Amino acid sequence: MKTWVKVVLGAGLLTILAVVGVSAGGYYWLKGAVNESSALAPAAQKDGRDFGAHATQDGCVDESTRRASACTSLACEVAEKGFLESCFAVATPDPKACNGVPSTDALMDSATWGVAECKRRGHPSSTRCQRILSDLQRLCAR
Repeated sequence: MKTWVKVVLGAGLLTILAVVGVSAGGYYWLKGAVNESSALAPAAQKDGRDFGAHATQDGCVDESTRRASACTSLACEVAEKGFLESCFAVATPDPKACNGVPSTDALMDSATWGVAECKRRGHPSSTRCQRILSDLQRLCAR
């Protein structure tokens, strides 16, 4: 077998092994994040109901964006979405919470609004805040 064929076969084998390794690592990372999120979610939902019992819906949004911006993991962020939903459900209705919230279909408006809204709420560089606000869009569309 020629040397160049051995090199090509070796490179191909290494590429396949790398793809399998990265895929397996990603699977186990995601599985861990889902398990962590499942463990955090009930407490975040309870916190949301407790907070919402004495807050307005806009207050729920403020607290949710604050909590999500402080998250350091995907699992925490997913759990905080549960906080917003449970808080919003029991809080005193407040038209301010959904005032100016764009439709989820309006992608450019959503992105622009999310950045501006997070800045207005004191989290100017938080992408986690922006992702929490995408849940607010869904809640306001109901």
